[in-house]
Amino acid sequence: NTIDVNITDLAGNSAAASDWVVSDTIAPMFINVTALPTIANISSTISISFTSSETLIANPTLNVGSNSAAYQSNVGNDYTYTYSVTGLEGDGTHVINISGSDMASNSGYNDTNSVFIDTINPVATITSPLGGTVNTALVQFTLTDDSGSGVNISSIAVSGLASSFSAANCTGTF
Repeated sequence: NTIDVNITDLAGNSAAASDWVVSDTIAPMFINVTALPTIANISSTISISFTSSETLIANPTLNVGSNSAAYQSNVGNDYTYTYSVTGLEGDGTHVINISGSDMASNSGYNDTNSVFIDTINPVATITSPLGGTVNTALVQFTLTDDSGSGVNISSIAVSGLASSFSAANCTGTF
């Protein structure tokens, strides 16, 4: 929109000014939010990237749960932040909160993404065989993960022995 102003004083002197303004009442949106890794342990650094729908007055604020993430860079409206897991956050799902204002001071917010923080080691217990000498045995063990992030079954091995494990029931023979 163009604004034109014309003025004349009582002596007949005149002046004119012209300017343009843009009316913006729409808040910025924060989209394409990605966090890697999506499951993090203590001392992990999570990289969080996203896009703002428009130019912002300043870098947006980004929190993981109630903790601040560190601004790293932006190219145009694409931003990258990092968050270092300390272990003080508590295990479980933590919401990624992004907030910022556009050039017209409209405030936008996004809290639809999250990361999972797991600081508890899983527990592995061998239940059979319990030691001694065996010529063939069914290996039975229990795997638990109290944090809820899950156990990577592909990481199971019996050292120095040929083995075959089934992920379906977590047992195998050697």
